[in-house]
Amino acid sequence: VQAAIDPDRIPEAARLTEQELVPGFLAQQGALHGYWMAQRSSGRLIALTLWEDEAHMRAASISERSRLEANARHVGARVGDISATRSFRES
Repeated sequence: VQAAIDPDRIPEAARLTEQELVPGFLAQQGALHGYWMAQRSSGRLIALTLWEDEAHMRAASISERSRLEANARHVGARVGDISATRSFRES
């Protein structure tokens, strides 16, 4: 996920991420770990999530999109790109 926000609102977005996005993400079946990063000078936001397998990732992407966009609106962020890519696992 790529998004942008007013840099002054990053602390508010970080609090929302910790209190709502992370618990909601981890409650989803197949969710393993997530990384939410912000470039404080520009307000650029990037989120990377790791899933048990591609099927869980794709199933969650439908429900996560609306929740993510609602939370982004709450802190004034603009969601630019939400993309699900293939997962890779060593055999």
